[in-house]
Amino acid sequence: MAELKSVIAVLDDTETNLIIIKEILKPYYDVRVAKTPDKALKLLMNFPVKLLLLDIEMPRMNGFEFMEVVKKIPEIRDIPVIFVTSHRDKEYVAAAIQSGAKYLVSKPIQADHLIERIKSVLSPSEKVAVGNPVTTGLLEQLRRACTIGSISESISVAGDLRRMTYDSDVSKTINDIVSQVMSLNFTDARKSIDKLLN
Repeated sequence: MAELKSVIAVLDDTETNLIIIKEILKPYYDVRVAKTPDKALKLLMNFPVKLLLLDIEMPRMNGFEFMEVVKKIPEIRDIPVIFVTSHRDKEYVAAAIQSGAKYLVSKPIQADHLIERIKSVLSPSEKVAVGNPVTTGLLEQLRRACTIGSISESISVAGDLRRMTYDSDVSKTINDIVSQVMSLNFTDARKSIDKLLN
């Protein structure tokens, strides 16, 4: 018997984007697409959706407004969200994270990056502590992202670190670093990472 694929819903008002995302994901997931918020709500209510990929700029209702609607419906309010958008402005990235989104993936979409982000939400890595090569690698990646000022990458990696070290002996320190990244205080974040790694 074939294993059931996780259902992913995609809301984007552009047909081309829906086709691209569906083509990328269909070998791995059961992808349901919607061009309007009404259709997306029906998908979320009628299918066991594990993740919502959401555009920000749409007519009538933008992605942030759609998330507010979803949060008011108990049956679907806990579905994780990844924003997929062409916006890279600090304001959009900060608003996306503050709204509760797990990640913000930039357009044009890079297949490997999108799949990696989806996997990290649907199959969180085991919790590990500093000293583990994976955690050390993420800390070094975060330090590089902070150094060059890459907001979206910094926030994405910080989220991975928070999930992986949730119950570890360094969770408070990691939470402090994540808070510094979320407030776009990259200088202090770099110093905290250096202190932790040295």
